[in-house]
Amino acid sequence: PEHPEVAVAYNNVGLALGSLERHEEAEQSFLKALAIGRRAFGDNSIKISTTYANLADVRIPMKKLEAARGDAERAIELISTTLGPGHRRLVFPLSRLGEVELRLGNTALAYEKFKTASEIYEATRLRNASLGGRFDDNGALDRVIATAFNLKRDGGPLGAEEYQSQAFRFSQLKTATSAGEALNKLGARLGAGDPALRDLAREQQDITEAWAKADTTLIAAVSAPPARRDKAREAALRERIAGYARRLEAVNARLEKDYPEFSELSRPRPLTIEALQRLLAPDEVLIQYVVNPFAVYAWAITPDAAHWLRMPVTRRELRELVHALRCGLDVAEWIGEQKPLACFILTGRFADDDSLPFATGKAFELYRKLLEPLRDVIADRKLLIVPSDALNRLPMHVLLTEPVGDDSLESLKDAPWLVRRHAITILPSVSSLAILRRPGTTTSQAGTGPGDRHPYFALANPLLVGPEGNDRSAFAVTGCRQDIRPGSQVVASIVKGPDSFFRGGMADVARLRTLAPLPDTAAEVCAVARDLRVTGDHVLLSDAATETRLRALNGQTGTLRRYRVLHFATHGLISGELKGLAEPALVLTPPEEASPTDDGLLTASEVAELKLDAEWVILSACNTAAGAGPRYGGDEALSGLARSFFFAGARSLLVSHWPVRSDAAVELTTRALGLLARDTSVGRSEALRRAMVSLIDDDTIYAGAHPQVWAPFVVVGEGAVGGAR
Repeated sequence: PEHPEVAVAYNNVGLALGSLERHEEAEQSFLKALAIGRRAFGDNSIKISTTYANLADVRIPMKKLEAARGDAERAIELISTTLGPGHRRLVFPLSRLGEVELRLGNTALAYEKFKTASEIYEATRLRNASLGGRFDDNGALDRVIATAFNLKRDGGPLGAEEYQSQAFRFSQLKTATSAGEALNKLGARLGAGDPALRDLAREQQDITEAWAKADTTLIAAVSAPPARRDKAREAALRERIAGYARRLEAVNARLEKDYPEFSELSRPRPLTIEALQRLLAPDEVLIQYVVNPFAVYAWAITPDAAHWLRMPVTRRELRELVHALRCGLDVAEWIGEQKPLACFILTGRFADDDSLPFATGKAFELYRKLLEPLRDVIADRKLLIVPSDALNRLPMHVLLTEPVGDDSLESLKDAPWLVRRHAITILPSVSSLAILRRPGTTTSQAGTGPGDRHPYFALANPLLVGPEGNDRSAFAVTGCRQDIRPGSQVVASIVKGPDSFFRGGMADVARLRTLAPLPDTAAEVCAVARDLRVTGDHVLLSDAATETRLRALNGQTGTLRRYRVLHFATHGLISGELKGLAEPALVLTPPEEASPTDDGLLTASEVAELKLDAEWVILSACNTAAGAGPRYGGDEALSGLARSFFFAGARSLLVSHWPVRSDAAVELTTRALGLLARDTSVGRSEALRRAMVSLIDDDTIYAGAHPQVWAPFVVVGEGAVGGAR
């Protein structure tokens, strides 16, 4: 009963009981674990710090606040003394201590604890960025933002400006997403183009891995029973870690100086309000939404003012409103055993064969809760929106600025859509604007003259045979012919499922080939090419839609860099949704046998390897804006692909929130591109806005006034003219 493993068991039982809100039983289990641990390791061992922190956590809801404070402070003391004052293990007990002080009414002191925990989280996240994965902030970011807002409102001791400045920084950390495993592979892939960058990126990752291993070894060493601890070895490990810290700082400084794009891709850091304001045009406002368990906040930043508001909506209400609207936009919300009932409860109607029930009342309600409070700030401005949580799943232009009686096509045609007032651009993060608008990053930076530029390149209709292996429809369309015309068929969607598509680190091409074929995508891109007077030589279909062909255009000839617009009409795969897929990817024609350079998947890290000078990259057949499916806040697909395309040289992406009707995709893209070609004073987001409005008003487009048809696309990245300021 006195064995240390028994203490571990009691601690785990306490965690399980705590998750069931059986707090008294959890407390007793933690106390037993603590007693055994103190006898086995001593009162000053790092080994018992976790149990002290867990005790604090379970005693807070029991309102044993003074006891919880002592537990948290003891955990902090043990970790700080043994591992140092900035160690990642401090985040949890510091956040628990902050919660105690908050409940005791010591708001300013609570803020300091949450702030310290958040700063340690930020440092750890930046340091480990090259390793991918995520690090838990244990609720510190949610609490530091909420506490800062209350202190700013109530006149806290640091002053309103300081709370606002710090909260904006932490808000960016809260909404930041990682490009995930793509960053692990990126440095090595870039070696062919720039060996110096490859070596620096490899060194950065090696140092980070070595630091992490040394830290784990040190924790194990200091966790040993007193009689088995080796003080000299512990001191050597601490010195080794300090050396890694110095080396990593030097490598990061070189990367930031010589390769700022790579630094931003791999270690995105928050912008100050002042730095952001310098990037904005006079007619722009950046809105960042931060959704946490306590409230929904919005930052609205213009070139000369910063506004921070708590919105009149809870996270639960926001999610329900978004879900209800998606029931009227995405047919996938009606597929399954439980989804139709959920949509019926939210909308009051079932879907029919003609259209989905769009909840106009909820579209107006969401506008009132998210944008009406900012009405004066956003008036006559273009909107740059950084969404979070459920808002990652909804294009904001479907909101209604006034009530509408019903969702008949007649009512929808004349409805006061937000798109009639504002051009909207989506940003994957606030910091991404700094890279997009850094001086010297305008298009045509490749040194090609106007005569060398090509207007359009497309890749579509990969050769896939469907789950039964006998669907040959994709094989019937091998080139752009006059008889190929887009129809009203939905061409593709994001692919999800439990099966593994990977073998030996590469795609399993036999399994990949069983995805549904997409013959309508050929008609789509060929129609766009005809409208832009582009020949079929610039369109890769069927057996030409391969990684090998794309790489040849990218490397051997450099042709890919000459295109202004790139159009990928194919399936999108989401990281985490398929076994073995660690990063988002686009599906191309699978080869007979997979190789490191061609396995039928163009992953985010491979996208970053491309050399582009594109004004627009269109991803029309895959709903890449939807993120990682129905999980709120799951925007890894958008983040990974967008950051990678930005790094490769794209200015902006056109992505969809749900599978797009083929004829609508053609109309929206050709109208937007045609407007850009005719009027150089119009930016990409404004061009898309006008294209959507024209589709709403066009009686020749079947059901064109329904937002399911006209609203799937959003501009991600640079939506303005030119971009760099």
